[in-house]
Amino acid sequence: MRPFLHLSVRDDDLATAEEHAALLRFTGLADDELAHRRVERASLAGLDPAAFSGIILGGSPYDWTAPEAEKDALQRRIETELTELVRRVIDADLPFLGLCYGVGAVAAACDVPLTRAHPEDARLARVAVTPAGRDDPLLADAPELLHAFVGHHEGLAATPRDAALLAVGDVAPVQMLRVGSRVYATQFHPELDQSGFIRRAARYDGHGYYPDGHLDRVDEATRDVDTSAAHALLRRFTEVARR
Repeated sequence: MRPFLHLSVRDDDLATAEEHAALLRFTGLADDELAHRRVERASLAGLDPAAFSGIILGGSPYDWTAPEAEKDALQRRIETELTELVRRVIDADLPFLGLCYGVGAVAAACDVPLTRAHPEDARLARVAVTPAGRDDPLLADAPELLHAFVGHHEGLAATPRDAALLAVGDVAPVQMLRVGSRVYATQFHPELDQSGFIRRAARYDGHGYYPDGHLDRVDEATRDVDTSAAHALLRRFTEVARR
């Protein structure tokens, strides 16, 4: 089997390590079955996406919609390389799953603008599977309504042309989409369970993902919520994409 590839875009070592560990846990892949490249440290130049069973792009504190004047050379390099990579993946219809930040990568590759009209504070969201989603292999066994953690400043108001809308949210109108038959993106974080979410959100305190005191309330309100249906997407992706 070809390995899968985790692309991470975080400058926080602990958040990066925890993201990778969560992906291993919920995909069920062994260490040697999930390669890892930190995009902020290594260029994607020369990367062959066809060499992997599939690619999983993790989240990031970067915003695609940030004013160009506020983006440094590193962010511009990351956005340029990810856009080019995802275009190649879409053209070849290779397995790809973008998590939160990955919505922006797919939007950029499809030349579709993001909007800041539907932000979500770090919280638990209700995600409803659409009729198209119920026919998709990644959601075939999912309930019609699932719970997942979110936290983002930007997103899509509508899917790109010819893309399938697989799940919608109570705030963000596009929570999951598919381009072609094997390129996916979720606005929510299927890799985060309750404890992982609280740790992640705490590490990004002050980044505008929630107001003061909000995280304590979310912690208390979500301790017994079942997010297993969201996690199952990761295992289903690897099962469908494995080659």
